[in-house]
Amino acid sequence: MSTFRITSTTTRLDQNGKVSFTVTNTSGANLRGRASIKTDDGVSPDAFDIAPPKERDFPVDSTEEFAVTFKKPKVAPAGDHKFQLLVVDPRLTDELGNASDWIGYTILEEKTKPFPILWLIIPAAVLVVAAIGVGTWWYFNDGPGHHVVPPVVKVANVQVVHRDPTDFGTEQVNQSSVGSLIQLHNSGNRRATVTVTRDGPNAADFNIAANTCADVPLEPNADCEVHIAFRPSSQGDKTASLTFTVDSGTAPPAIPLTGSALGVSVVCVNPGPVILYDRYQSGTTAPTTSPPTVVTVQNCGSADLNIQGVALTGDAGSLGHFTITNNACAGRKLIPGATGATGTTCTITLQLINATYDWTWSAMLNIVYDAPNSPQQVPVSGIRSSYICSIRCTTFRPSIGPILSTK
Repeated sequence: MSTFRITSTTTRLDQNGKVSFTVTNTSGANLRGRASIKTDDGVSPDAFDIAPPKERDFPVDSTEEFAVTFKKPKVAPAGDHKFQLLVVDPRLTDELGNASDWIGYTILEEKTKPFPILWLIIPAAVLVVAAIGVGTWWYFNDGPGHHVVPPVVKVANVQVVHRDPTDFGTEQVNQSSVGSLIQLHNSGNRRATVTVTRDGPNAADFNIAANTCADVPLEPNADCEVHIAFRPSSQGDKTASLTFTVDSGTAPPAIPLTGSALGVSVVCVNPGPVILYDRYQSGTTAPTTSPPTVVTVQNCGSADLNIQGVALTGDAGSLGHFTITNNACAGRKLIPGATGATGTTCTITLQLINATYDWTWSAMLNIVYDAPNSPQQVPVSGIRSSYICSIRCTTFRPSIGPILSTK
């Protein structure tokens, strides 16, 4: 059973002993994934660090990034080795999951050489000569009455050394893009506490999937990683920025984040089907026209839609018994939103006419709009019938739910 698809951008650890994996839920159901390391031989899985969290929620078709770092153990066999990233759902029977392809790496053999006594004599002599030279220079330059050399100022210098594209293109509303990697490096001489934040009008639509910079201070000549993904909650163009601050020294400039969200149009019609009743009590004058019925059309999706036209269709014998007495939908633009919100709904009023005898007539209400599945067709029935009223009369009207159509 395939639950997770796991890919990596390389088949070997990079020069920093790191590799990133992209994990996608392909099961068709909501899962929870727990990541671990599987080695081939001789090297303990504890020699690998997985950037937290190691256990994450995986909605259907969602993607997460896992960053793995190799830290050489004190005791390890030299030679070529390999490992896999294993992701399982701990809640499933037998913890079902999948493993990545093997990632290779090499541990070099450390050779112990005799320690030459000359290596002690030469540095000692150099230190003595240097001390004499420094003392002489200080006496003539920094002695009494001379200036004092200021101490070296330690400061961090954090820079972006690798950046995947952060223009995420077009993504469906409530779906997540593949994460983009941003790698930071501290080229200064002081450790830095790095804070990563999202700013801008659509910051919530960009998700920080992983952030190893938040775990520990970034030491001099060390790296950390941030993985950012685009998961829009509504349609339209989205902009934000990824900003960095450090507690001391220089921080990298902000990185712009852009993406376009494609919404889904959903047409809801209530009531649907539409039933028009012309009921009358036996022995009374029968009306030929039913009471008007108001049909509400709503955009209950996540994308705008434009209604281009409304019409009744059917055989000629039936069409003469229906009429649209009011059409407030044709030419209207409906926006997504809660029922009753301004601009989300419009109405169409229907009536049964020319009902001169007891019968049932049928037609179809066609709502044409700018979506691939247009038109939305709603069945319409017109019923003229009599009833006998002895003691108590109740007009029967069935409960009919709405009709929905998705784009």
